[in-house]
Amino acid sequence: MVTPNYKIYLYLRNSRSNKGGKVPIYVRIRIQKDRTEFPSGQYIQSEYWDDKKQMVIRTDEAGTINKILEALKAEINQTIAQLYVSKSEVSIDNIRLLLKGDAVHEAHTFIQVAQEHNDNFEKQIGKKYSYGSYKNDKL
Repeated sequence: MVTPNYKIYLYLRNSRSNKGGKVPIYVRIRIQKDRTEFPSGQYIQSEYWDDKKQMVIRTDEAGTINKILEALKAEINQTIAQLYVSKSEVSIDNIRLLLKGDAVHEAHTFIQVAQEHNDNFEKQIGKKYSYGSYKNDKL
């Protein structure tokens, strides 16, 4: 299994400012050519954002917000590591599911799907299908 090539990027979404003039800090995760974006839940004035360092600067809340953002990045890194160690597919969908607390979708090979189809078809012999249909439809 190849080590996943990914990037976590924090940025301001200036088009979504609130009534107080604060803009949300968004998180972008990019794996190969796929990406996802979601809000971090933190809002700041745009003049307090350092785009190169991807952190809040020169404000009283900078320390708190930066710690929250670092914790979020650490959680994403831990999620990716968990997928890699468990030999699950490291994909945007699986990362989003794990971050939400849902179960990961397992990748199914054609052989697994065909075997499941044959098993289910075989259980229906005499109820819904005949043995001849099973024999002809068996993958």
